Amino acid sequence: MYIPLAMAMTDESQVFDFIERYPFGLLISNGEQLVPQASHLPFLLDREARAVHCHLARANDHWRLLDGQQVRLVFSGPHAYISPLWYRNQPSVPTWNYSAVHVLGRARCLPATESIPLLMRMCDRFDPELTGRTEVLAPEYVERLSKAIVAVTIEIASLEAKVKYGQHKKTADQQGVFDGLSSSSSAEAQGLAADMLRLDIGTGRD
Repeated sequence: MYIPLAMAMTDESQVFDFIERYPFGLLISNGEQLVPQASHLPFLLDREARAVHCHLARANDHWRLLDGQQVRLVFSGPHAYISPLWYRNQPSVPTWNYSAVHVLGRARCLPATESIPLLMRMCDRFDPELTGRTEVLAPEYVERLSKAIVAVTIEIASLEAKVKYGQHKKTADQQGVFDGLSSSSSAEAQGLAADMLRLDIGTGRD
């Protein structure tokens, strides 16, 4: 991923925070005859093990191409169109602001015995109220469905992280963009403005 120095997120803990905040990502690998394959999946980060876990439907042939292969994961944060009308300095052009993290690593398909433990950890992470609710997650039902998935772990080799929130622009232009996003009726624009404010990046505020 192309990352200008001013837009690089280099603190690993912040990168891991990003993955946990935006855990739905894209798993990309080379397929047969080097045709790229991609699957949209939720991921579970293990910081201590420096690994990311997921599962694919067994009916999805992508998993057959993964074991031992180098893969790329793409996680996207808030993003929105930036109108040149928001800039205080003219002339200017439209752009799109966004944040993203790429994870590069080697995939490993786990044995079937790991499927249920991974499912339970993902439920604990994304829906903790399900913990212990055996009337919902009946063991025999979970056992049956677990046979329809393949658990995969990706050992993190390197991280690439980018925050393009207009922080390289002049202060007045940053303020104009932040105000434009904040007053927009677009949920995406308002989400981007909220994240800029949370990170204190590109708002033009002291």
